[in-house]
Amino acid sequence: MIIKKIDIDENTKIYISKVFSSKENDILEGLRLTDLENDILSKASNKNYRLQFLSVRKLLSIVSKGSRISYNNGIPFLVDESRNISISHTANYVGIALSDVNVGLDIQNIDTDRIYRIRDKFINEGEEEFIKDRSCANIIWTSKEAIYKLMKIKGLSLKDNIIIKSFDKKEKTCQAIVRFKGLEFMLYLNYFFYGNNVISLVKTNKYIPKK
Repeated sequence: MIIKKIDIDENTKIYISKVFSSKENDILEGLRLTDLENDILSKASNKNYRLQFLSVRKLLSIVSKGSRISYNNGIPFLVDESRNISISHTANYVGIALSDVNVGLDIQNIDTDRIYRIRDKFINEGEEEFIKDRSCANIIWTSKEAIYKLMKIKGLSLKDNIIIKSFDKKEKTCQAIVRFKGLEFMLYLNYFFYGNNVISLVKTNKYIPKK
């Protein structure tokens, strides 16, 4: 299996791979799940989600041997707290971001019109100028999803609270502001294309207050 590694900087890495197999037992070979992971899997009926869930664990076992994922209110973290982690999956791809600072990762398959068709749900009036085509809609979507994962603030609205201020297709960067209950946070993102996906990554070493 090919694993794509993207070095953001010395301390922040992204790892992307296809779902490891269409058979769960093949992915489980050599993989030991925690009781929590087995419990999550037992409650999941969607085949694609199950394969993505297992593939994330398989990918982590390869790029960071011995690391384990747990959850706090649905938010993933490494049990040994050695680094921060963000995970994402779409269609037949999964991804992990590992960093010494707070990090958010999102991946989106760009082969369908789904995100473009629902753009009114996450695009505000000031961002309409950026939406030139389906690709732009997916970039804005993944950028906002990555920020949402980074902030970890309940009730944060992609449309109303996360505002994309600039969008540079040449440099593949975005600048965004998060405004929520008196909080104002400036963030910078990188995005990439790999296969039929767009990948957005945001990181910050700033303290993020939990509103």
